Amino acid sequence: MSQTSQVETRPVFSAHTLKARRWLIVSVLTLLAFLYIFISQVLPLAANVLSLANDRRASREQIAQAQDWEIASQQLQREKARLNQKIESLVYSQNQDTQLSGILTPLHTAAKAQEIALQVIKPQPVKTFERHLELPIQLELTTRFHALARFINALETSPTIIKIEKLKMSSSGLAASALQVQMTIVVYYLRLNS
Repeated sequence: MSQTSQVETRPVFSAHTLKARRWLIVSVLTLLAFLYIFISQVLPLAANVLSLANDRRASREQIAQAQDWEIASQQLQREKARLNQKIESLVYSQNQDTQLSGILTPLHTAAKAQEIALQVIKPQPVKTFERHLELPIQLELTTRFHALARFINALETSPTIIKIEKLKMSSSGLAASALQVQMTIVVYYLRLNS
């Protein structure tokens, strides 16, 4: 008699094992679906959000640079106006009466501040050069030595370019408190129409 051995073979995925592991299969499929959605939808959206944030940062930097440019532009405009005003004070006007008034008024004010008696103010003819003009003015005045020094300092530190060309002082003696002064000052102007 021979005995036949029968080995019982069960299928690997039987209905019983499938039901028991159903939750595992559903979980894995759900995870795969979530990963698919995440990769196909969320990642591109995140990249767009990051791109928008970078664009916003770049826009803010451009606005800041534009505001800095506006501030610098305003400062340059103020400096330009100041320099133009300075140039205008150095440029000779064809209207000599206006030009003399612009020189003689500060001259008289400086003399008066130092208690100097201006006796003669005599403008001379304008000397024309290639790039500038010179307006000599002869002055005769009575003053004290220190007042004369302060007056000359006021002339030389004024916004107008002035040079003391000649200076002659005399007094009536050693004890004299008043000096008789004859001087020639030269006022310089730029020539714009060369």
